Amino acid sequence: MMKCLPQVGQTTRGASGNPQPYELEGTGIKVWFSRWVDLMPIGATFEGRGIPPDIEVNESPAAYQHGDPTFEKAIDALRQKVGRPR
Repeated sequence: MMKCLPQVGQTTRGASGNPQPYELEGTGIKVWFSRWVDLMPIGATFEGRGIPPDIEVNESPAAYQHGDPTFEKAIDALRQKVGRPR
């Protein structure tokens, strides 16, 4: 589903969906576990590894003070895909 357009940013966290808390009895501690494991189209899991983007953006936090470099890179990629240069 996510491959219809280029993915821009950083590698995802590598966690599947639908986490649910489980309380460790008698401790008051809750831990969160995914309740299913999503698979890539080839049948491999991305659990613990994540999904790398097509276009990687590795900017420092300071680069986001007055704008969003990831969003700008995504807009540029979309413009190229639809044939509208900046």
